[in-house]
Amino acid sequence: MTKESSTRKTSKGAKKSQKTKKTKKTTKTTKTTMPTEPVTQPSQQKQPEQPVQPTPAVGDAKPTRQQVSKSIGIDLSVPRVRTHLDKLNINKALETVCEELRNAIKEESDGKKVLLSSLSEATQEMVKDAYNKVYIPKLERFNAMKKKLGDSKKPEDRQRFKELGEFTQKTNTLTENLEYTSKMRWRFSNDAAVVLTSALDFIIQNIVRVAMVNACAQGKAIIQVKHAFSEQDESIKTRLLFPSLIDQLKVVRDVRTSCEEKEEDGQDQPEPEEESNVTNFKFYVNMICKTVKSELVKEDEAYGHIRVSKSISKFCSDVVIQLIERLSPLILLYADTSGIKTINEDVIKFVFKFLLMDSGTEREPIEKFMRERLDSYKESRKTR
Repeated sequence: MTKESSTRKTSKGAKKSQKTKKTKKTTKTTKTTMPTEPVTQPSQQKQPEQPVQPTPAVGDAKPTRQQVSKSIGIDLSVPRVRTHLDKLNINKALETVCEELRNAIKEESDGKKVLLSSLSEATQEMVKDAYNKVYIPKLERFNAMKKKLGDSKKPEDRQRFKELGEFTQKTNTLTENLEYTSKMRWRFSNDAAVVLTSALDFIIQNIVRVAMVNACAQGKAIIQVKHAFSEQDESIKTRLLFPSLIDQLKVVRDVRTSCEEKEEDGQDQPEPEEESNVTNFKFYVNMICKTVKSELVKEDEAYGHIRVSKSISKFCSDVVIQLIERLSPLILLYADTSGIKTINEDVIKFVFKFLLMDSGTEREPIEKFMRERLDSYKESRKTR
């Protein structure tokens, strides 16, 4: 290859390179000068205008379960009292049976064969009872309806008769036994829970108030259980309104017979914390003590130094528990005799009236308190 041809090729390559660069530069210039439409991001797209919702007033907010007690002016927890009466007293035996059936069903789901005969006698008896009290009446109602529709000449009844089909026969599976057994549960209305909790709250208020008044009169800084029950003490200024209502409780009998409470003057007791145990009411008793103390301080600032001992918190908690245990058989007796399955507020009121009348105790204070709290509850439900 000659030097001249090599120079010619180099010159052609240089021109081609310059042409390519020029083309790219022109293209680049064209891109930058072309008008472009702004791209709207999805988050920036204009949304249709929504009507402005008015901010609800404080009173319009739907109360939660924890707010029920506060809305009616008590400190004891309505849900906790209800749970204690329901699962730990009135329906305690049923809860035990249902729990055993649930465990047996879980074992079957894991591949193990479980027979009803292998379960406890109490479970077997309650399953039989459910068959007679739930399944048989349901079958009888179905047959009565089927006969009524079959005898009717109305077209709509004849159509319903055709759609009715046959009654599902009992298969005696554990799942079916659990279904029928659980339907034997005694139900408990919301109003009944409010009335019962209000009555218990009123009784604890009275015990705490008596203890505070008597402790202050004796110059004591910390209230003890004996300040509510030391009736022989000449410094006693006030007494319990319902001694006969709680005298039969074991915790009260122990206090009246022993009175071995030790004074803890000068020792500031920490406030009890809420415990997970559903049977414990010490946290709520502490709240009642604060409420009663604030009321007494408004009358006399001398009550400002009063402190609450752990012993009286536990004592009042035990009073609540044992009162529920004492009331439960009477509630069941009334409900069973009346042939009702849902325990309402009238049942609770009757039981308290019966006990107070039987002991010759004035009923008006506690009946008025229950009535006012129930009215407050019904009024609060209107605003939900």
